[in-house]
Amino acid sequence: MKLNLLKKPRKFHVGKNNTPMKDFGKIYLSDDEMVSFNFLKKNNNYDFTKKNWGFYASQSIGQRVKSNNFIMYLVKNLVSGRFYLFAKHTNKSKEFKRYLKEEKLKIILKFSEKNLLKIQELFKI
Repeated sequence: MKLNLLKKPRKFHVGKNNTPMKDFGKIYLSDDEMVSFNFLKKNNNYDFTKKNWGFYASQSIGQRVKSNNFIMYLVKNLVSGRFYLFAKHTNKSKEFKRYLKEEKLKIILKFSEKNLLKIQELFKI
């Protein structure tokens, strides 16, 4: 792994509300390397793994995401038509709903156990 951190973060704005963001640099992963991002507590990790074919952009949606207190969503921006994969912390529903409304985003799919079973049945996996 190689880190290329900026001494002074690059600042810019995104979204409908012009939300300020900070870019702290880049992480370069080699094959089979992983970084974990912590949210609130040390047992609320979100893992990102580099493989020789691309990335695991998430740990197991059905188990590890849930055990780390996240829920996955497929979301569509109603203005741009772009799709996004979000990992919402279980304690942040109010903030998440506000963000969806402000940015004109619609939940297409919540990756719940029930919906994952439906997907499995649909594709006969």
